Amino acid sequence: MYQYSLNSFLSVFEYSVKSSQTNIKLNKRLQSIINTLTYQIYCYGTTGMFEKHKLLYSFLITIQIELDQQIINYNQIDFFLKGNLLLDKTLTIKTKPIFNWLTYDAWHHCLYLTKNFPEKFQNLLINIQENHYEWKQWIEYEQPENFFLLPKPYNNLLNDFERLMLLRCFCQNRIIFAINNYITKIMGEKYIIPPIIYFDSIFEQSTSQIPIIFILSPGSDPTNDIQKLAERKNHIRKINIENNTTGNDEQKCLRILAMGQGQEKFALQALHTAQYQGTWLLLQNCHLLLSFLNELEKELEISTKSHPDFRLWMTTEPIEKFPIGLLQKSYKVVIEPPSTLKLNLRSTFINLNLQIFTESDHPAYPCMIFILAFFHAIILDRRKYDKIGWSCIYDFNESDFHVSVDILKSYLNMSLERGSLEIQWPTLRYLIGEVIYGGRVIDSYDRRIIHTYMKEYFGDFVFDYFQPFHFFIDTNKSLKYDYFIPELRDFLSAKQRWLLREANISIEPQIEYNFEKFLPEKISNLFQNNLEKLTVDINQIEYRQMDYQFLSKNVLFNQFFHYSIFRDLYLAYIDQLPLYNPPDILGLHANAEINYLTKTAYEIYSMMLDIQPEQHDIEDSSSREQFILSLIDDILQQIPPKKDLNIIKQKFKQFLTPLTIVLIQEIQRFNLLTSIMWKSINELKQALNGQINFSFQLDEINKYLYHGQIPLLWRSYTPQTKKSLGNWIEHFQRRNQQYDTWINNGELKIINLSGLHVPESYLAAIIQIAARKNRWPLDKVTFYTNVTKWQNIDDVDESIQGIYLIEGLYLEGAGWDIENHCLIEQSNKQLIQMMPLIKIIPIETHRFNMNNYLQTPVYVTSDRRNAMGAGLVFEANLDSKKDLSHWILNGICLLLNTD
Repeated sequence: MYQYSLNSFLSVFEYSVKSSQTNIKLNKRLQSIINTLTYQIYCYGTTGMFEKHKLLYSFLITIQIELDQQIINYNQIDFFLKGNLLLDKTLTIKTKPIFNWLTYDAWHHCLYLTKNFPEKFQNLLINIQENHYEWKQWIEYEQPENFFLLPKPYNNLLNDFERLMLLRCFCQNRIIFAINNYITKIMGEKYIIPPIIYFDSIFEQSTSQIPIIFILSPGSDPTNDIQKLAERKNHIRKINIENNTTGNDEQKCLRILAMGQGQEKFALQALHTAQYQGTWLLLQNCHLLLSFLNELEKELEISTKSHPDFRLWMTTEPIEKFPIGLLQKSYKVVIEPPSTLKLNLRSTFINLNLQIFTESDHPAYPCMIFILAFFHAIILDRRKYDKIGWSCIYDFNESDFHVSVDILKSYLNMSLERGSLEIQWPTLRYLIGEVIYGGRVIDSYDRRIIHTYMKEYFGDFVFDYFQPFHFFIDTNKSLKYDYFIPELRDFLSAKQRWLLREANISIEPQIEYNFEKFLPEKISNLFQNNLEKLTVDINQIEYRQMDYQFLSKNVLFNQFFHYSIFRDLYLAYIDQLPLYNPPDILGLHANAEINYLTKTAYEIYSMMLDIQPEQHDIEDSSSREQFILSLIDDILQQIPPKKDLNIIKQKFKQFLTPLTIVLIQEIQRFNLLTSIMWKSINELKQALNGQINFSFQLDEINKYLYHGQIPLLWRSYTPQTKKSLGNWIEHFQRRNQQYDTWINNGELKIINLSGLHVPESYLAAIIQIAARKNRWPLDKVTFYTNVTKWQNIDDVDESIQGIYLIEGLYLEGAGWDIENHCLIEQSNKQLIQMMPLIKIIPIETHRFNMNNYLQTPVYVTSDRRNAMGAGLVFEANLDSKKDLSHWILNGICLLLNTD
């Protein structure tokens, strides 16, 4: 969607020349134009960019300027993006010091720095070994990107980008903050603060010839803002559309048309009418009718006499096939939902009509709206944490919240009509959690998260006066995170009363101090008022005194006021919340933030590699070919010869078990992979040597190898993985060793499921063997898991005859206590933990009962599973001393592979 024309650039250039500061000295005048143009290009670009790309855009501008000034070079950028790509890690293993805080990957990257950038890093390895305490202190510091703890002489020796290179070796999770600091120092703080999107400003920069395209992300909709803009611009005229004459009927000059099948004719008619009359036209969901957009582009090109007041507004989801010509000539604006809990809450209440608060008289109604808004904000904020938050991407939006409010209002009013204040919690939990929000969720483990939030937030306990309810309260007093349901009585103290003044709320003294005296009468009037609204005979309703003792005094106090004041109260409360919230508030561990930041850093590396030029000069092209040829020779040494299936089948002919069949199928797939690798890598070598022509496929393989990535051709024949080329080759070797051991020694006592192409087939074979042995019906057999205390085969202290053990599983989102045999909290900065050996125990389905254990999904990679369900292998059973809801909200899972 990022397409820009030369005309767009020229318009920005002309504006920059006009708006830049004038100066009689040519050099200063040119510098002023350059500075203004650079910033205007940044502003123009970021307006039409998604949030995740804005930092990358600023970074690209910064490094390009530094490249032009020859402060940095492409070799430094290559290292920053790729790290050390050498496949042979023998030297790394031999020379790495025995420091627990120093990882093999970090040392591997440092070896590359020392060898390829000796001017600054020649003594880096020696310095780390001699001053290991200082290096450890710097790496474990909360903000190593500030570099003031960086050991001497590197604290003064390195320039800004070289510091980024060094940080990349040790602290991937702090790279985003380091990039921010780097941009701020070189370009200024304004280059990391994207301009705020004001609809008035968009209107001023638009013309009748330039359509405005809103690129939407899940949960965003600019329709209300465009309508409000039309009202602000007094865009209401008396028009009679039928006879094109001025009439007496007041007609809004903004027409909204939702695109879809069969809407082409109506859209063109609306376009011609709007162009002639000078009205506005909003075409929604244009991605649903791509065929019409080409016709629309032609109509806009031939229409040169549009009314100057005419504006064409369009909304679309990001889509590759959107017409390039229309994108290039348009003014693009990306609309995204708020990115933090506070902003999500604020957006919800600002867009909430005051009338909604008056549609129920139930004392708990305003509080319930706030609980629902908080729940809505929580599930939106979880999206930020990628797969730990939600396994799939869901389009939760404001319509879900508004429908849920309607359900809430209906059931509270029904209770009042029955003469009761009772809240139907089970019904509300089901309708809101399972139907409205849960209806969008396709993953069963994600649905489990929503179900857990509903149990945590929806119940009589939220109105307990003696044990006040908090969504989250931090025990660390320095952070002061406290999220609760704001009630009027919470802010009556002199210390807190400022919030009531901020919300413009005044309370009469007699109500403030003696409200309990008036409660019975107030409750009675509430009951009578709701009886009068009934259309049925009042005499048919069994009268009983309203029970209100289960509601807290804070809630009952609310009914002495008009409920419309609560929107202002909630907004005043939300405004004093911290802008950024820790992941703990969502139920996630603090390490989720580290995981999110690390993945964001790798996304920046990947996106920058995609847009980097293939070669920078002739000398670079030559060195690139030499690097690829050297890499090819390394890979060829790692590819084993094909395994002879006939010999394997002959060897196991007398002992053909389900596991043997699994082995044969695995070898077939592995042989196919090695054949593809061998053929493609040799063809690439011939092409680089000029013996054959480069094909598109070979060119693609060449590109991926140079960037240290697995070629797409190989990926289609290998199990799902997120590893880099070097780490994948290591894993490839371990797979080969496991197959060889299986072939030579027979059935394995312990197996690593990540070494299998289809791990599910191995588990299915275990069930088949158990069913045959015990004469169980195959469709009535399942299995459960038991985590042992053994870390490897050497720790096994009992007979494992007939027992199936798996190794190499990694726990994400929690830690494991080997001694107490249960889940525990993660250690800080430890994102995953290697699990002990796990037993697979077949059992008949009717005997299976693991109610006190957490059913934990086991995925192939940290991508978990996609919308189609691919990626889930099986469920493991993990014991816990804590309530299971704690671990469900933590998003814990087991992984076969690390990244």
